[in-house]
Amino acid sequence: MMKNFTKSLIISFDVSSGATRVGFIVYSTVAFALDQYSSYDEVKYAIESIPYPGGGTYTGKALDEAANNLYNNTVVRKNVTKVLVVLTDGVSTDAVTQPAALLNDNGVLVYVVAISQNVDHSQLTEITHGQTEHVFPAEFHSLGIVVNDVRGAICRGTGYILLQYA
Repeated sequence: MMKNFTKSLIISFDVSSGATRVGFIVYSTVAFALDQYSSYDEVKYAIESIPYPGGGTYTGKALDEAANNLYNNTVVRKNVTKVLVVLTDGVSTDAVTQPAALLNDNGVLVYVVAISQNVDHSQLTEITHGQTEHVFPAEFHSLGIVVNDVRGAICRGTGYILLQYA
């Protein structure tokens, strides 16, 4: 369900080396970097190939990995908006304050999709650097609906105009 959410979120963006780039972190390990794939189909296949590992919720480590490796200056183009979408279904077992501040200092807009009621809302607001409108409560069965809200928030936050045709 989380993979489908991610694919649904990015399908509306122009995924290419000159436009939207996509990276993916699972439990604080980079599955693929921002400069690794240059089309939606490549990203979609890569997402489908990611195994779902077991383990605890280490959101702080994942945020730190994003700040230091996913969004490093050798990969991210200058003068582009940086966006991070965090999907979580629990309370982080490690600290999120410092890595969230580092992302904010580096100009990364962070959005959180909080799946289930087993989350700490103050921790989620801390991850989004006080931007409560960047936190989206959801349940696994409602991810398909929430994806549109997240996409809209990203477009408003980046100034990106998204045209969809039915």
